[in-house]
Amino acid sequence: MTLPVVAAVSVANGAGWLTTLSTLDASMRLTCPAWVRARALSAYLIVFLDAQGLGSLLWRPLGTQGTLVPAASLPGVGAATLPPLLLLPDTSTLDRTVSAHRPEPALVFDTVGDTGPAPLEIIYEVFEVPTWDEHLRQHDECTTGFDQQVLDRVRALSRTAPRSRHLLPARSAAARG
Repeated sequence: MTLPVVAAVSVANGAGWLTTLSTLDASMRLTCPAWVRARALSAYLIVFLDAQGLGSLLWRPLGTQGTLVPAASLPGVGAATLPPLLLLPDTSTLDRTVSAHRPEPALVFDTVGDTGPAPLEIIYEVFEVPTWDEHLRQHDECTTGFDQQVLDRVRALSRTAPRSRHLLPARSAAARG
């Protein structure tokens, strides 16, 4: 192959590479709720960078054992057959706005936001969040409209409404002091 042909193919491959990366990144950012977007981006980057490193390890023997044509053909065939496997369900119609569906908990005393763990209890499930502020964020920022629709369908199947109880550390009462 001549240098101009290799240069033209390299430019086309580079443009395709940048387009693919931009599309994957934008898709990931648009499909994740705001409260989990940073975690999803970090997972995306870890998978992407690990795959790039593994691909380079596998590419070396392929590139050194033959000529450029077979070495470049294999990734091209892989790229042509992979997209149908990566089709994801359409999530563009999901309601991703924050749903303020839960009332603020009624407290018998004032609390300071960052007073320590705040165990929560909902009949069948007990979980703990790092701080009271984090739990309030769950009420105000983390539930999307789609999440609320799912919860409404689940609650329609229940005989009784869920009862919840919020337990705060003793130092929360002392902090109001």
